[in-house]
Amino acid sequence: MCKHLDRTSKLMMGYLSVSLRLSALTVALLTATSATFALEKLDDATLADATGEGIAFLPENSVILFRGTDVGATESTTTILTDRTHDTGYINFIPVGPLTTQAAQSGAGKADVYLYGLAISKGDGDLNRRLNAVDPIIRSWGTADNPWLFKVETEHNVPNFAPTGTDSVTYLALETPLHHLYTLDYTDSSKNVINNIPSSGETGADAYNLKLAMWADAFVLDPRKSATDETRYHYNYTSTPDPNRANRLRLQVIWDGLSINGSDIRLFQTLGGATGIATSGNAKDTAYNHTLGLAGVLRFNSGDTRNLKASRTNSTVTRAVNNVATMRYTTTYLGRPGASSGGAHTNPANLYRLRTLDTRDDYSASSWTMPSLEDIGVLRLSTRETGATQGILDSPAINAVNAPNFDANEGLHLYGTNINLVLGSLYQPLILNKDTSSNNLVLELAAIPNKADIYKQIYTAYSGYLGDATASEYKGSTCNVYACGTPIEINGVKTYQGNNATHSSISIGTTEYDPNTGLMTAFKGTTTQDSIGVSFGALSSSSTAAYSRYYYQLQQQTRNRNGNNRWNYINSSGGNWAATNNCNETNGGCYQFNNTNVAWQNVDSFNVPSIVSEYNPTTNHGAVSVTGQTNPVVPAWNALPTWDATTGSGANFSGTTWTSNPAPTYQSTISASPSNNLGSVVIDGMLIQHMKITTKGL
Repeated sequence: MCKHLDRTSKLMMGYLSVSLRLSALTVALLTATSATFALEKLDDATLADATGEGIAFLPENSVILFRGTDVGATESTTTILTDRTHDTGYINFIPVGPLTTQAAQSGAGKADVYLYGLAISKGDGDLNRRLNAVDPIIRSWGTADNPWLFKVETEHNVPNFAPTGTDSVTYLALETPLHHLYTLDYTDSSKNVINNIPSSGETGADAYNLKLAMWADAFVLDPRKSATDETRYHYNYTSTPDPNRANRLRLQVIWDGLSINGSDIRLFQTLGGATGIATSGNAKDTAYNHTLGLAGVLRFNSGDTRNLKASRTNSTVTRAVNNVATMRYTTTYLGRPGASSGGAHTNPANLYRLRTLDTRDDYSASSWTMPSLEDIGVLRLSTRETGATQGILDSPAINAVNAPNFDANEGLHLYGTNINLVLGSLYQPLILNKDTSSNNLVLELAAIPNKADIYKQIYTAYSGYLGDATASEYKGSTCNVYACGTPIEINGVKTYQGNNATHSSISIGTTEYDPNTGLMTAFKGTTTQDSIGVSFGALSSSSTAAYSRYYYQLQQQTRNRNGNNRWNYINSSGGNWAATNNCNETNGGCYQFNNTNVAWQNVDSFNVPSIVSEYNPTTNHGAVSVTGQTNPVVPAWNALPTWDATTGSGANFSGTTWTSNPAPTYQSTISASPSNNLGSVVIDGMLIQHMKITTKGL
């Protein structure tokens, strides 16, 4: 017998053991023992404060698995938990109906989709394992004080679709356990709530750490073939099957650390009042009247992500440039850029001076440290298989091959995914109907009419955009992981998040939340902290020790003798000018490159027939003798350091070829953030004014 009850009732089911065969599907709901208990009878005193009518139930010590039909319903718990070869029970999404002429002519097929191996267990943090291998048992999915509810309830004074008027709506509802609270600090401290998320499996902690996993295979189905035809996936443009056209899309989905607490679905008959005439305050579409309506909140949460922040120490770069390297002289032309070797440069008295412009970049140590994921869920979608290769048309759902294995780090990772979708309300129902002209299925979220009794229950008045309105007039709010309407009090104490919000929220990764405004935003990071959220490939901590990079630019200066006591120097534009007229030969003044306007020219590379002392920068160089000139000798110079960029001591050289390694443009700070971390995403305060979807064949 059903009695009035609410969430303070003690009506519960100790645990449930079920094996259900649906086509090629066996669903196993495991328990730790073999007994099954009936619902307990409650006395009137226990139910004195209850409202509504329904049944409360509480799954305990449970795991849900899809098993193949080749196994018996009497499998032991140990076998079910350890034998992974039969986790192949499936749901087949079969396309029906013909293709349109246009689709058929373009060679389109239909998608034949198998969803198999679905499992729900306790989370273990392993994003590549479908089932917790050590401790998969969900101890308690809720509590006796906060169970699942299947109930019938009536809400009064619900506005109908007419300009005025209200009525009562009786609905059938399925509610998951309510969502506990996270700490929220308000400006008005009387509104504060404190964290009361359960800490043990027996008190409901496992309900915030579920693991949902499944595989899916999709094939291109030839709509001309029967379901048993072996060539049904060899779809070709012609009537002749082509096995080379066969293909398969395979996907693994794992959400570890999931909670669906706070969700509910309500089914009811919609009210009337829509007249077909667009007048102020009423709904126009008469299809809204007295049809199947649906409302509810779907909550798929990974936890509080306000502290989901990676620690970051960026690398700073310091550049040092040394342009006073030891000089080298040579009488051999080295191919100075921008000038030919002709003209005055062919004079035997030509003299070239070499150097390297030495640059060293010092990079400080850097690090990037992942935050703890202990209380944070991660959703992973992956496609890259590893291990034994399976045939393109093999599938555990079709020919009982072994379940696939996937690369441990590949795929799209969504850290801290929180999805809270408000699917209409009693004021704005989600309607299931049919199109009167085509008989196609119509899914429509009713348009919000210009009726204050309705839109003031849905809309939110945001600070700064109130106009003539007051915030208290508008009852709408956003459902996110932190709040979902007015908190529910038990014995005067705020105990659970609400379930009467009207706006939806989707967030992935690190967030910031202001409880005073109800606004959630994506964390934008700081110089020492990173947000995480979306990544291609798994994120992991990394560090780099301090290091240096060396660069060397070959340069040369050029002069030639233009008579006694007179030298021509090459400037930056490649021209010559006279300088050092009447230089002092006695004290050697004519031997030096002493014109301040002489230009250093970059040399990308040069090649000489052999490395000889006259121009080998790595050896000691004797004086250069200029035959037939009044000033016959240029003083000797010491050797440059060995030019070897790999050891950080000079320019590159190979054989007789010398190559510059010029310093690139550099950034003063190098981010330690991994390149595959795309940060966090938030869509908050989402409200659908009106949506209508009509099914249609291809």
